[in-house]
Amino acid sequence: MEKPSSYDEQNTAPQLFFLRASKDDWAKGKGIVPEGLKQMQIGAKQRYNMRKSNGDYNQNTQSLKINDIVLWYEKDETAIIAMGKVIEKDDEYYWVEKLSNITNPISKSVLEINPEFRDEKYLKRAQHSLFLVGDEARQKYIELIPELSQYVKANLSAHEPIIQYTSDKPFNPLSDVYLSEKECEDLQELITRKKNVILCGPPGVGKTFVAKRFAYAIIGYPAPNQVKSVQFNQNYSYEDLVRGYRPSGDTNGFDLIEGPFYKLCKEAAKNPEMDYFFIIDEINRGNLSKIFGELLMLIEADKRSANYAVQLTYAKENEEPFFVPKNIHIIGMMNTADRSLAMMDYALRRRFSFFEIKPAYSSEKFREANEKYFSSESKYSEIIEAIISLNEEIAKDKSLGEGFMIGHSFFCPPAEDTITEPETINKWLASVIHYDIAPLLREYWFEDTEKAVSKITKLEKILETSE
Repeated sequence: MEKPSSYDEQNTAPQLFFLRASKDDWAKGKGIVPEGLKQMQIGAKQRYNMRKSNGDYNQNTQSLKINDIVLWYEKDETAIIAMGKVIEKDDEYYWVEKLSNITNPISKSVLEINPEFRDEKYLKRAQHSLFLVGDEARQKYIELIPELSQYVKANLSAHEPIIQYTSDKPFNPLSDVYLSEKECEDLQELITRKKNVILCGPPGVGKTFVAKRFAYAIIGYPAPNQVKSVQFNQNYSYEDLVRGYRPSGDTNGFDLIEGPFYKLCKEAAKNPEMDYFFIIDEINRGNLSKIFGELLMLIEADKRSANYAVQLTYAKENEEPFFVPKNIHIIGMMNTADRSLAMMDYALRRRFSFFEIKPAYSSEKFREANEKYFSSESKYSEIIEAIISLNEEIAKDKSLGEGFMIGHSFFCPPAEDTITEPETINKWLASVIHYDIAPLLREYWFEDTEKAVSKITKLEKILETSE
């Protein structure tokens, strides 16, 4: 998929489409409410043809993606009166679910007097019913329609707040990932080729942060709807990941519920031109063979096709065999300080590549990102140098090793607007040392309390000199 050189923040929302309809359309058998769109229940679904009678695709239907927004313009009302969402599509049809009525319908006269809409094809004598809304018109619709504005804001809230791209700030999700250019290239190539990668490293090196940033880098734009995250634990099961029976809320029976991985695979299969990511935190804490089940074979990079499809453990009657699409990428994370690392069997290790992430205190990117803290009169620079020295000792310790080093994310300020003056920086550092680093060191050297105390005291004394 071609990646844009820049990405405007407004485009992080789903695409917006204009869809013409009439009361006659709703009464031709395919419609569910002959009285019209306004009477259609919220959550009800409407089916539309992807193709014309001659077999060619209708205009813009190939551009539709799951979760795109549709503004319904009912010709009988000569106004935009409802909003929907694309929930499913295949080669023949697409389905739109009604999200809400428009409280104050946007009439044709309002559209015609707004300069943002003048060049939009749907206001001219076009023969088609579905139109992709241009950027300027899209932004104007967001301003005019409160229901649309609320929906877009809710969708954007799924992004990490630090990811804000505009035309003045080019889309580059790897700019603040503390890996070298060579490491970034290697990891991106590895994810693309192998499909399954585990990011491993000490606590606090930003493995989850790196996973999401590389997902967006490969997708080409911030796309929370194409990235699904879960966390494994000792009780996580195949039924949680793929599919299983769960107690019904309406009856005394059980319903067959589809898990997040199954849903993502099905969505990816409908959009083969798009990349999807399944991110697993604490991947080594689960019983992986039990969780993945028959998918242990299907997740292999060379088994990603219908040729290797298998019947699922909980298969519905006459259901087609299941396979994992090529455009699904799996990124797992694990702490190398976690003793359960040994629980990973060799069969699973063969299906994943392992990429190690190390503390980045000495990296140029880390220093540049925190330049004002290094250059201030605070003790930030001294604390960082002390942590680097401490990590060297941890790496040489035979009972610990590199996997137990202290990651740089402990010392990435969480709120730049409140941590600015040397005094506030030192208070923040004291909190990190006392509540994060000290307990970690006591755990590392729980059999040598004196050693742990000496390391903690050394860090605390650096801050005491500032008082």
